[in-house]
Amino acid sequence: MVQGQLSIVLGAETVNCKLIRSDRARYLRLKINANAEVSVTVPHGVSQQNVIAFIQQQKDWIRRTLLELRRTKRANTGSANAFFTSSLPLRFFDADFKLQYEWKDVCWCAAKLDTEQHIITFTGNVLDCTLQHETFRDLLLRTAAQHFPPMLDKLSALTGIDYKKCSVRLQHGRWGSCTSQGHISLNAQLLLFPAGLAEYVMIHELCHLRHMNHSASFWLEVARYVPDYAIRRKTLQESARKLPDFLRHF
Repeated sequence: MVQGQLSIVLGAETVNCKLIRSDRARYLRLKINANAEVSVTVPHGVSQQNVIAFIQQQKDWIRRTLLELRRTKRANTGSANAFFTSSLPLRFFDADFKLQYEWKDVCWCAAKLDTEQHIITFTGNVLDCTLQHETFRDLLLRTAAQHFPPMLDKLSALTGIDYKKCSVRLQHGRWGSCTSQGHISLNAQLLLFPAGLAEYVMIHELCHLRHMNHSASFWLEVARYVPDYAIRRKTLQESARKLPDFLRHF
């Protein structure tokens, strides 16, 4: 990719537009991120004259979007619900994920997770914080439902403790739970912490299938598979308290 820059005049304002030339792109694509930065992805072979013409066609949309974005950010300043940020921690994948915003004049919002590039892309009405929160919750649930059951299966084989069913939820005040029928439920927010903490929670719930209490026998069972369980438990509690408000209060 080759990057350049172009200045565009919007009324009394001049806006810098980043040009990202890409051999993989098939068409011109305009983006405005949460920091009101404008960029255009330019396919190979497209002239600067055509790029300028494309931007000129989008001037009204650019102006409207920048005004709405700035207005919304001012309204959200100091709010615990403010979501516009450059990155979010998904320590289960051992990374902070960069956030990208692609605003569209629609009533919906969608999110896509790229675990290789460590990017989360929000598309749609990204200026609506409530809608953005709902979209992120859905993303956590989908991602956890993809990664947690295989991990639980491996730990079940390791411990020799069978379970019947695994479900993923967003639970308030608990990281996991289980029933005497062998149904284990896990909190999708465990994706925000290192995989070792999720492993502790899973083994904790598996061990409850042998001891449906928190007796000394139960903790001895947990210690067989997680000798440092007390450290992991404390780390999970401390890490949860350090999360931003909008991640702690789903």
